[in-house]
Amino acid sequence: MTSKPLDIKISFLLRNFKVISVGQTIRSLHSTVCKVDDLVLKVRGFDIKLAKDVNEYLKGLSKTFDFIPDFLGVVVGAIELNGEVKPAVMSVHTYAEPISMPSIKDLLEVLAIVIQAQIKGYTLDIKPSNFGKLRGRVMYVDEYGIGKPLPKDIVEDFEKLRRKIERYFKQASTAPSDRN
Repeated sequence: MTSKPLDIKISFLLRNFKVISVGQTIRSLHSTVCKVDDLVLKVRGFDIKLAKDVNEYLKGLSKTFDFIPDFLGVVVGAIELNGEVKPAVMSVHTYAEPISMPSIKDLLEVLAIVIQAQIKGYTLDIKPSNFGKLRGRVMYVDEYGIGKPLPKDIVEDFEKLRRKIERYFKQASTAPSDRN
């Protein structure tokens, strides 16, 4: 699924941020990702009460796995998104360069990451876009694509699919005369 770029301005810092990837926000665990220099800010949600939970989750992942980019903390700021200013919870990470043409070595590192997660009882969402390179090493960049037994973003996608199927069958089971 391809998303069109959003008009986003982060106003709590005096730097210009460049949007490098745009995903769903608010009701999804996917995030809007902004890059500046060697840092990445990921918008995690618009409820500032999320900050503590996001921080604890990402700290825990950093302690459990060595294949994710450095997690530097959580900030709460204001962003202007399509003309509307909202408070936002953002996580800050070191930037891992996307892998455009993986080498055999890169693919072996991806396999090693998947195996390391499996050994610890976790499953990864292994889309190619979830991997990047940092300091010459392949890293897993989708923190919410790590789950036990399934990643949170996969569970959310299954939940959306379940709701669509339920709506379909509910609509299909309604008699044609009841639909009008």
